[in-house]
Amino acid sequence: TQTAEGFADNASLQLIPCRICHRKFAAERLEKHLQVCERMQRSSRKVFDSSKYRAKGTDLEEFMKTNSRSKSPEVRKSNWRQKHEAFIRNLRQAHVPATGALQPQPPIQDNDDYVTCPHCARRFAPGPAERHIPKCQNIKSRPPPPRHHLHFSSIKQLFCI
Repeated sequence: TQTAEGFADNASLQLIPCRICHRKFAAERLEKHLQVCERMQRSSRKVFDSSKYRAKGTDLEEFMKTNSRSKSPEVRKSNWRQKHEAFIRNLRQAHVPATGALQPQPPIQDNDDYVTCPHCARRFAPGPAERHIPKCQNIKSRPPPPRHHLHFSSIKQLFCI
């Protein structure tokens, strides 16, 4: 425990700020701190990547080397407005009551950059399409591709109306 004299000594102690990091130190400790602070200011440390060390010696190491990200990211054209407008059109189309016979219409898609899979007729962005198409061609128990235009007679047959 500190005595009243110890508190009095601390009160008279004047702290001086470091000119580099602006932290405050006692006058007798400031010189030692400046030496360390200047040395730390000059050295540039690399960012430590813990995932690199965790993967060392495992199968993940090979995967990380082949799939490393590029330093300059690819700039993509933003088409959020087109996607938003297509979404709004699809919502409005879904809420419009069908006139006469039941005729669902396919949703409008404006994704020109999407690639259609030749095996299942689904659409993917270019990257996922490259992964999907080779896998999809080997699927043996694939259901038939969706029919886009159903007529009332075919719906009656499906649901036994």
